[in-house]
Amino acid sequence: MTVHEPAPRRRGRPRLERTVRWTAGGVALAMAITLLDVASSPVAAAPQSADAPKKATATQAADIASARVAARLSGKRVEALSERTETSTTWVNKDGSLTSEFAAGPVRFPPSTSP
Repeated sequence: MTVHEPAPRRRGRPRLERTVRWTAGGVALAMAITLLDVASSPVAAAPQSADAPKKATATQAADIASARVAARLSGKRVEALSERTETSTTWVNKDGSLTSEFAAGPVRFPPSTSP
């Protein structure tokens, strides 16, 4: 009686996996070199002249959503007017978080009516 042994199995496609790894590594290296080259170019590092006018940035916005957009675009905090009370002020920071400042007494007064 003859015992039949199955042929050894090949696991996956080692040649294809190796090719994919080398290709992915080459693409990643090329992208890294390109990004480093662009970041170090003189055009990207050109400073703004001191005589250039500064951009006008918003310091107030009607609600929190528009204040978040204005804060991200300007890079500075923006007051959300919809959250303003006579004893508190709410600011949206450039990262989108909120900061509220509270006072012990009123800092804003309603418009006075003259008799």
